[in-house]
Amino acid sequence: MSQSWDRIAGGALIGAALSSVLAMAHHPTSAHAGALGPIVHGTMIVLLAATAFGFAHFALRRGAGRPAILAGLVAYALSVVVTIGAATINGFIVTALAARGVTNHDLFLFAWEANQALARLGVYATAAAFAF
Repeated sequence: MSQSWDRIAGGALIGAALSSVLAMAHHPTSAHAGALGPIVHGTMIVLLAATAFGFAHFALRRGAGRPAILAGLVAYALSVVVTIGAATINGFIVTALAARGVTNHDLFLFAWEANQALARLGVYATAAAFAF
């Protein structure tokens, strides 16, 4: 039975990696992208969850009781959480503000800085996960 779960987890990793490239090729460049922003960011959130499933399965199979494996899993979990935060800001919060006609530049600047801080932390946490 575990071999079928191995295949499912491996398929989730491969499918999510390929799908994320496709989704990011459609990433909007403006808060005024309409429905595209939430669709792309929502898709990426789902793909992050699929990738997390694949990596969690891999970690369990490798022995999550081993310190380096566990540290990698925790680092990747942190990456998923903060990256979902970044995707939520740009994909849903900023687009909702733009749709409502909000023009406060400082509010959009704050959202941009929060998004970038979370995205950078996600990259660093992913790098740490891969290093472990």
